[in-house]
Amino acid sequence: MLSDARALEGLSPYLVATPALQARLTERPLGLAVPRGHCFDPTRRASAPFLSRLEQLDQVVSGPLAMAMPRWAFYDCAELPGLVCGFASSAGSVPERLREVWPLEARNGPVPLSMCMAVPMLQRDRWLAYVLCDLHEALPGATPPPLRIPSLALACDLTGARRMQGVTQWSSSKLAALASFAPLSLRAAWVPAHSVPATCVVEFDAGAAAIADALAAPQRELAARPRWLDVGDPSALEMLQRELEAGAEPSILGAPRRRGGSRVVPLSPEAWEPA
Repeated sequence: MLSDARALEGLSPYLVATPALQARLTERPLGLAVPRGHCFDPTRRASAPFLSRLEQLDQVVSGPLAMAMPRWAFYDCAELPGLVCGFASSAGSVPERLREVWPLEARNGPVPLSMCMAVPMLQRDRWLAYVLCDLHEALPGATPPPLRIPSLALACDLTGARRMQGVTQWSSSKLAALASFAPLSLRAAWVPAHSVPATCVVEFDAGAAAIADALAAPQRELAARPRWLDVGDPSALEMLQRELEAGAEPSILGAPRRRGGSRVVPLSPEAWEPA
């Protein structure tokens, strides 16, 4: 399914999931074989070194943003009820510059360079992807090419989800990766229950055609003149949330852009007029 497998040359997919879940997943996601040594059961002691490396990856990428996850959250919220997947390199192939910021306790075994966490939702064939990162975020050029979109596509194909939900902060660069699957149906625009209220919840088609489109053209041209949302304006986000709660159904049409000094997101252009 990858249009150019050479882009991932030297990397292999990995999977963290219980055996019961592994048996239900796609055998060759994106047309790639997951090496036997890259499948990890979180209930086995032998998986501990790789799971520690996932935590190291999160610390490198999310630590500077004060968004790093505690170890228990990895286990309770992803590794046990759902899955963690992404792309990995062999320890011996990790560039020396990465070792300066990422301590590796051994030079054997796979080293995760990207990560997507996904958990099943109550609705059939629907999953939530709530962590998506790669080392390219913290160290541009460390993982050519950037691996967030392929990692999200990998999670979609592994799970066989028809619809995928995503949650991220409006200010996060992860929104651009989610937008590769645009249009994204917006479910929430301002979430006071979250530690960062300026968070959005989106839902999108995760079928084979959507995966192929996301991988082939991650940043598509806008087909219509959009309504631009300034995501740095809390009042605009709260107003959009009120529209959603009143019955509006806006969609995100593409990745965030810079306009002047603002970061803006293109929304479906239909004007909302409450009844």
